[in-house]
Amino acid sequence: MLHLLPGGKERTFKEFETLFVQVGFAAFKPICRVYNYWVIELLKNVNNSPQ
Repeated sequence: MLHLLPGGKERTFKEFETLFVQVGFAAFKPICRVYNYWVIELLKNVNNSPQ
């Protein structure tokens, strides 16, 4: 996808963590790596969920 989309970039785990927390997730955990891809678990922040 980086080659197909203009402005695409690789992100570090710290950049992903910052991005996910900014959009409302409590945390994220990299679970495993499959070939060149990571499976990432996102944990929902239930305190900020709309009622």
